[in-house]
Amino acid sequence: MTKNGKKLKTGLYGIPILMVFVMAVIIYIAFHLTVNIYVARLARQNIEARFEQLDSYYYERTYEGYYDLSSDFIITVHHVILDDAGRLLSPDAAWDASEELRLAKELSARVADGNMVLKDGQGRTLKLDKNTYYLMQRTYQGEYDGSFIVKSGTARAYPVLAYTDITPIAAFLQALDRVFLLLVAGLSLAAAFILLWTGRGLDHSFQSLKEYITKTGERQALAPMTALPYAEFNEIADTVFQMSRQLEEAEAAQVKFFQNASHELRTPLTAIRGYAEGLSSGVIRDVKASASIIMEHSDKMSALVDELLYTSKLDAHMGVEGNETFDLRETVGHSLWELKEKFERADLRLDLQFPDEKVLILGSEKLLERAVSNILSNATRYAKTEIAVSLAATAGQAILTVTDDGDGISPEDLPHIFERFYKGRGGVSGLGLSITQEAVRRHGGTVTAASAEGHTVFTVSLPVQSA
Repeated sequence: MTKNGKKLKTGLYGIPILMVFVMAVIIYIAFHLTVNIYVARLARQNIEARFEQLDSYYYERTYEGYYDLSSDFIITVHHVILDDAGRLLSPDAAWDASEELRLAKELSARVADGNMVLKDGQGRTLKLDKNTYYLMQRTYQGEYDGSFIVKSGTARAYPVLAYTDITPIAAFLQALDRVFLLLVAGLSLAAAFILLWTGRGLDHSFQSLKEYITKTGERQALAPMTALPYAEFNEIADTVFQMSRQLEEAEAAQVKFFQNASHELRTPLTAIRGYAEGLSSGVIRDVKASASIIMEHSDKMSALVDELLYTSKLDAHMGVEGNETFDLRETVGHSLWELKEKFERADLRLDLQFPDEKVLILGSEKLLERAVSNILSNATRYAKTEIAVSLAATAGQAILTVTDDGDGISPEDLPHIFERFYKGRGGVSGLGLSITQEAVRRHGGTVTAASAEGHTVFTVSLPVQSA
């Protein structure tokens, strides 16, 4: 079934590049707003300083030199006095600065026509011709004395517009704004290029890795992958290669197992069929002996089928899990009792060393009993005279050892005896010890084997459950 999802290129290219451009726009807008706020604050501070000087005249009839061009203002501020009808009172026609007078008339005309409405203390920008001005208004209640408004008993409202030409500052900051925009745009394009270049390399590496993995799924023969630019991809490629090798080995072992299993099944089936036909035709007259042989071969077939079914249950986690606390001494003892007949038939001497205290294990007693039985059954098959079983608990671990005095496991077979489907010399199905290893692993333990001529030791280590 095909699963839908985002394209890798979208994650590598689209989203990061989009984020870069969004951040660039946000930075530009923030800078632009900061610049405009700074200009407005600068103009407002100087205009408010002018109003403070006009206030001193309003209350005390003293001049503070607001008309003096040598004042310490950062920018030049002018003011316009209007009457309550919006007519221009100052500067008047006698004013010697024609440009200032023209601007004053333009502002008064806009106020009189209602095209420009200002509230006291409110500032705004105004574009006239090619210049930009910042304006603020304050209304004074009093009388106009020809120069300014003075406080008096007879009060009329006189709007006063103070303004400053911010064109030079605005032009400089706009130029700075454009430079910053170009800088942000250039950095964004450079970042996008780097992302595209890096993403292209990632995409190429990923596609190569994808093709390599696809070959594994198609069961094609794989060679080690050529080194990719990124260490993580190389680690994945190495893992895939190792998995491919393991799959090949498992398939080969499985083929070999089925060959062995078919042979093991064919042998008892042939014997059973032969004795059954002999009994049916009357050629064989010893019914009891024939029945015994048929039962023996039936038991072999049953054991093989049982291990096959148990292996499939292990793989499917069916009926093999448990969460019980049990005494490992009793589990080993029960396994020994089940194999008592085999010990007696092989005339084997049994040496047991168990602790007096309980050895508690948490897990599935049935599963561990199967694991122990497999080891003990192997020992009875190969031992010549004696099997030694030792159980001890130390440092939080239960250590179970099973030693036999058989011929030993060949060096060629020893590294593979726990592999599924691997059948060594004298083996039955190639499944018993693999079941043992899986059972011990599920209980958090380990199982190992050491062998030399005349001496084989299986060691099982399991975590002990505190009482």
